[in-house]
Amino acid sequence: MWYLFYAFPLGMGVVNLALLGICFRDCMAAPAILRDEREEASSKSAWKEIKDTLSTPGVWLVSLFFFFFLGATITAGGWMVEYLVNVRNGDVKEMGYVPAGFFGGAFLGRLILAEPTHRLGERRMIFLVPNIITEAVAVSLLGFFSGPFFATGISVGTKIFSPEIRSSAIEILTY
Repeated sequence: MWYLFYAFPLGMGVVNLALLGICFRDCMAAPAILRDEREEASSKSAWKEIKDTLSTPGVWLVSLFFFFFLGATITAGGWMVEYLVNVRNGDVKEMGYVPAGFFGGAFLGRLILAEPTHRLGERRMIFLVPNIITEAVAVSLLGFFSGPFFATGISVGTKIFSPEIRSSAIEILTY
């Protein structure tokens, strides 16, 4: 019966493929000559957009922000269990819930703090006690309050990149 697990994603994939066919039926039905001309023109403009995007210093700066932010959060998610087990003498079986709380807090922070971050401004929204329970709660809160960092970085990126390169710059940042 385990194979039934894949039935839902397969069904969603088929529905997605059908909807893509419906949405882009005009592009797929265009005569071959027109399609070739459009593809050649879009290919030239795509290379120009990529060149312009990669020559923009802000793209590299925001990419570094994401590189270090995501590196720090992923490292913290793995390191905190070692710290709580080896330094605070916690039980390994119970400490596995701590990174789950951290990443769960980050998830909830991204959902709940998006609107306050927008209202109060990105700049304002962008700071341990020797008790394992308190540390676990603090780590969850750290994840919660660091949740909007990723969305805020994308929001700032959309404001500093020109409209011509915005879509490709955001794609580079999130890749």
